[in-house]
Amino acid sequence: MQATGVTANLSVPDIATARDFYTDFLGLSVEGFNLGWVANYQSPNGRATVQLVTRDATDFDLPSTIYDLPFLSEKAKHNILGGTAARLFKLKPRNEKQKENLIKHGNLAA
Repeated sequence: MQATGVTANLSVPDIATARDFYTDFLGLSVEGFNLGWVANYQSPNGRATVQLVTRDATDFDLPSTIYDLPFLSEKAKHNILGGTAARLFKLKPRNEKQKENLIKHGNLAA
């Protein structure tokens, strides 16, 4: 099985501010969609894609992030989406649900 695509969902406090960085600095100038709380930006050739998300404070795993990689376990998906960063950089959970998920996937000691 091969990946058909990867889209990074990035949790941001404000779409407009984050959009300026990703479109101006990184050149992701094609707006795929913008629903106000989630927006998709792509490079002109379509090879780089990022989604900016302003809500879902319950987990690092934002919705529809890695559906294109069905061969990964839930733990691997969690680690790709922030669990590893939380462990390496000793990031504190934002709430109880996130804490439960970090513990569940081995990225935070109980």
